[in-house]
Amino acid sequence: MKNAGLLAYNWEESTQGPPRKYYELTDTGKEFVHELGNSWNELVEAVGTIKASKS
Repeated sequence: MKNAGLLAYNWEESTQGPPRKYYELTDTGKEFVHELGNSWNELVEAVGTIKASKS
């Protein structure tokens, strides 16, 4: 996901153990998640339509 430009990360020193890597969604990643949500909602609606037609 990092190579696709969806995530960025940075290392931060830890007082308890090795450095830690913190991830953050990029603007592209946020847009991708939004599009996934839209696709999911379309799928839910389609399944609901199929279920309603069989009732």
